[in-house]
Amino acid sequence: MVTDRHIKGFSLVWDEKGKFRDQTWGELKERLHKTQGGLGILADDFIEMLGGHGDITTSRGFSALVAEATSDDDIKLLAKVLSVMLIDPWKTNITCGFFIAKLLKNNSKDVDVERGALILNQLYQLNSYVARVLCRTLSDFVASYSDSLTLMDKIKNTNKLDRNVLLLITV
Repeated sequence: MVTDRHIKGFSLVWDEKGKFRDQTWGELKERLHKTQGGLGILADDFIEMLGGHGDITTSRGFSALVAEATSDDDIKLLAKVLSVMLIDPWKTNITCGFFIAKLLKNNSKDVDVERGALILNQLYQLNSYVARVLCRTLSDFVASYSDSLTLMDKIKNTNKLDRNVLLLITV
């Protein structure tokens, strides 16, 4: 479902015809920097995509887009998007948990927990309260139904979480 605001061009992920843009991360970042209020628009788009308002193509497109974000700059931008998505953290924490769950590696079904750790580290620097809410949410997410470890357990096991984020998990 694509709203009228997408058709009017108020989207970074849908084109003016309401079709999901097949774009690289670099193209998205370029569009983001040329758009006033772009970070908020991108966060709104991601919330909508993860909230089930898109179709399967949208979900796959989102996964492919996030999978391409591998550089330090990309990780920082993803953390900024999450911080905007989580302005009302108790309302959107499940959506942001799915954001982390969609961090797939190498087009597989495996969650890239190392990038998840890097994003949580960046998110903590932006807003520690929001990072705590997301950590609690990830403590309830499992990667698959046959898995006994939560996403937070797997992220913690990477040994890539900053000390302050680890303290959030233990409190």
